[in-house]
Amino acid sequence: MLLLLNPNAPRKVTNVKSTNITPTGADISWNSVTGANSYVIRYGVDGQTNDRLHYSETASFTLDDAVFAGELAGLKVNVYIQAFEKIYTGADEIAKANAAMVDNADVWSNVCTIDFPSK
Repeated sequence: MLLLLNPNAPRKVTNVKSTNITPTGADISWNSVTGANSYVIRYGVDGQTNDRLHYSETASFTLDDAVFAGELAGLKVNVYIQAFEKIYTGADEIAKANAAMVDNADVWSNVCTIDFPSK
C-alpha cells in the first residue's frame, strides 16, 4: 500500500527558545519553517488549562505583561508554536490566531517553558 503525504501539511516548528527574560516579559524565537508564512503562538500558565493564542508572520514574538493582560512576574509559562502556509486576516493578532485555528493541523512545537523571575 502506498501512503501519500500532504505536501501542504505544516512542518513542526523547532528550536523554540526564550531570551531577555525579565519579570515583565521575554523574547521568544524559533527556527523559520520552509514554506510557512505565519505562526500561531499558544501560551499559558503551567498547570492551568486556559491557554491563550497570538499570531505572528515572523519567527519571533515578545510576551510581556501587556500581551498577557496581567503580571508575568513569578509565573511559569509554557509556550508552543505552530506554522502555517497561509497568511490570516482579522481585526487583531488574536482574531488572526483564531482564524488560523480553523485550519489547525495540530502540529505544535515542543514546549518552551519560561520561568519569569519575581519583581
